Amino acid sequence: MKFKKMKITIALGLALVAALVPVSSKANSITVNIPTTIHESREVESLSTGVKHEKVLRFTTSGWYNINVLTIDLNDQYTHLKGLIGPNGISSPSTVTEILTANNAIAGVNGDYFNFSPVASPLGGLVSDGKIISTPVELAYKLPSFYLDGNNKGEVGYLDRAVKITNSRLGKTFEVNTVNKAAKPFNTLAYLDSNWGKKSLGATHNKNNVEVLVVDNVVKEVRKGKAAFDIPANGYVLSQVSDALLEFKAGDKISVNMNLVPSVENIKFAIGGGSIIVKNGELSLTNINSKGNNPRTGIGINKENTQLYLITVDGRKDNLVGMSQELFGSIMKEFGSYNALNLDGGGSTTMAVKHSGESEHKVVNNPSEGNQRKVVNAVGVQTTAPVGEVSYFKVSSATKKMFPHMTAGLNIAAYDANHNRVEYNPEALQVSLSGVEGTVSGTAITAANSGTAKITVSLGNASGETSIEILGAISEINSKHSSIYLNPGASIDLGSFVGKDAAGNTVTLPNHELGFEIIGNIGTISDNKTFVAGAENTSGAIVVKKGEAKEVIPVSIGSVTKDMGTEEMLQEFSASTYPETVLSNAELDLESKEDQISIRLKYEFNKVEKGNRAAYLNFQPSNGGIDLGQASKVGFWIKGDAKGEKLRGTVVDGNGTEVAIDFLPTIDFEDWKYVETNIPNNLSGNIKFKRLYLVESNLEKMYSGQVSVYGLTASEKTPINTEILPEKSRVHDPMNYKPESLEGVAKLTIAAYPNGLNEYTGYSATDTLRDYLNSKNVVAMLNSTNTDFFNSLTAGNKFLGNGTYGENSYYNTLFLTLQSNESGLRAANANQWLKLKEKLTNAGEQNIVLLLQNSISKFGDYREAALLNELLETAAKKGKTVLVVEAGNKSTVELKNGVRYVTLKTTGVSTKSDIEKISTFDIYINNGALSYEIGKMY
Repeated sequence: MKFKKMKITIALGLALVAALVPVSSKANSITVNIPTTIHESREVESLSTGVKHEKVLRFTTSGWYNINVLTIDLNDQYTHLKGLIGPNGISSPSTVTEILTANNAIAGVNGDYFNFSPVASPLGGLVSDGKIISTPVELAYKLPSFYLDGNNKGEVGYLDRAVKITNSRLGKTFEVNTVNKAAKPFNTLAYLDSNWGKKSLGATHNKNNVEVLVVDNVVKEVRKGKAAFDIPANGYVLSQVSDALLEFKAGDKISVNMNLVPSVENIKFAIGGGSIIVKNGELSLTNINSKGNNPRTGIGINKENTQLYLITVDGRKDNLVGMSQELFGSIMKEFGSYNALNLDGGGSTTMAVKHSGESEHKVVNNPSEGNQRKVVNAVGVQTTAPVGEVSYFKVSSATKKMFPHMTAGLNIAAYDANHNRVEYNPEALQVSLSGVEGTVSGTAITAANSGTAKITVSLGNASGETSIEILGAISEINSKHSSIYLNPGASIDLGSFVGKDAAGNTVTLPNHELGFEIIGNIGTISDNKTFVAGAENTSGAIVVKKGEAKEVIPVSIGSVTKDMGTEEMLQEFSASTYPETVLSNAELDLESKEDQISIRLKYEFNKVEKGNRAAYLNFQPSNGGIDLGQASKVGFWIKGDAKGEKLRGTVVDGNGTEVAIDFLPTIDFEDWKYVETNIPNNLSGNIKFKRLYLVESNLEKMYSGQVSVYGLTASEKTPINTEILPEKSRVHDPMNYKPESLEGVAKLTIAAYPNGLNEYTGYSATDTLRDYLNSKNVVAMLNSTNTDFFNSLTAGNKFLGNGTYGENSYYNTLFLTLQSNESGLRAANANQWLKLKEKLTNAGEQNIVLLLQNSISKFGDYREAALLNELLETAAKKGKTVLVVEAGNKSTVELKNGVRYVTLKTTGVSTKSDIEKISTFDIYINNGALSYEIGKMY
């Protein structure tokens, strides 16, 4: 946490910030509500003989905690704890990785709270190797420190400064208020050596500042109100806004007595912090209490004084929730701390690690600002362990699973017994493959069949291994492009492709291992990733192949413009406004261009006091707009009024998705002008032109006016002749069928009430659905249903598959109703996770069906979505039949990684096409075997 201003007067001019509330608290009075852990993953790595890094990703009822722990063995002869500053000194903050690199440290965290303005300064002290780098504040304004004595006994407590200088000529001793600190109003005596930086303060911040340059304990020069001194390695600068320093003369001999209380002779390491958060094994809260759930950094030591802990917790970003200071204290205790201190947190929280012998540190936490914040100091650890011969290898691959006949390269790193990164002779390296058939070429492996491929590398007695899951034969290839529409000469990145085997297991395919074929004179592909359209309006396809599987991407180049005239506009139109106080009117305009009838839109934007103003011209409102077909552009003629308003429009695709389109940023003309704009490529189905409208957002512009329009045109994408295209290969789910005979078969159906159906048809069309459901053994309603309709169902077993968490078991099938929202499950009902996890692990039923109102793939918390999918896939691997039924705007089924993800249309009815999409998800249990189909109702 950086402080931009300090406003309290201490003997040295340091201060806290009002947002940080000092509190006194007895340890036994602190209670912490510790959230329940739902799931946790841990990764542990030894960085050296005495340093271990552990990464803990913990999912709790309060959210995700990303915890990183450095455990330092204080008894290890090669391990050395250090208080560190950046390469340019305290006054020039550096990132944690810069500080660690400059000091040859293998790992560390950010350090003390600091003031950033007017000059960067830590709030507390810093001692390393028994030398004072920076002093703490005066004890009267105490802030706590963590410190180690020569016997590695750790303490959290309060240090006081005891620094004096004596001028032998004057016979005077002066108390130094700060060592390598500075703060307004600069009227306390500061001692600045090379740890401070390259230059002293000078008159930059106060024109009356007096500075004394001392080299080899002799005064060299005295300045007042002048430029800063260069600080020599063998000297220091005394700095103070006070004429007392003017008594010093060149040639004066100066002696320095620099100490702390307790004496620095008994302290080999110390760093200041914000608050003692663990004292003698109990939670504590002594000074700065930065309230709220925030990123945290802490330092602690165990009761035996054998292990020291540096811990970070992330927050404010990436669905990581952060912690209160009290909860962070409990985390410090959990990982072993008997005494612990809260260091600077928030955007400063950073941990970085590497092995000795590696060139760069890796930031292992997730800094809340996206990048490392520059800080004034850090706590780091160095290793002096000798470098030896290769002891072991770390082996990894860019992929953890792949298809047969694909190749994976290996990443191999060698380490000695002390965990130093060392070089090795790659020519002498042995690489072997077991578990599957395949070949090895250098450090790349190719598997020939499915299974678990175990790869072992060895050199003498040193070895390392990794494994890759080899899936079944690739049966389907999927692209992110369902189709491609480009103008001639344009290009598009084809992106990556995902392969799928017969069980629905998926993995991303390397483009260089795929075959590409172009059908039609549509363009070219370069580097297996970029498609460049040809010069002509035409169509065809890109075929992507691997083995027997192929993906077919239809391609349309260019467009064909058709003149729709004004008839479609005139068929039905109306005017509307926003807000309602805006006046508008739509009428025929007989005085048009080329004797064509046009539509005149009159408006008054001078009747509104605040906010945006808009006047709409709506086309065919009863039909949802003018049908433009597969249009890529829309245009028309408009007679402007030169009032400067913006011209926009609204189009709607086949799924009902509305998108605003821009025609003109300003209407700055009064004659007739043809305007045209593109329709977004990501819309599907036939496009409808719903309306055009005029917008004014500048409140200083009050006016009325009128425009006229006619001559609608639509540019359709060049039609694709699908008859000439090959068929895409698809995985067929062996469970997707309806038994030939339903005698003795249990029929379980999940349905959605079609809201608005009866209103649209004008009669009780839902009777058909009711009769169908009443023929079932089990009925689950996925959406909020009509109460009378639900009560009228006579199925033997029925339940609502929405709302609160619920469990229903029928015919060896467990239905789990889950509460969800856009964020996920936990945000809707955290406690249901515990029940869900237990059921996915221990359910006695063979079949498990999850019912959700929100798609897992669209959870705002992507980690939660990944965890849920992982647990579902694990259950499927253990032999369970797992289905996930989600509410959506269409009905589909996808087999993915052994799990069947079902989307059931639950949206209401407002058009004829909506009626055709009403469907049910029907499950059949026949002699214990499950099958299913999507049933069409109308």
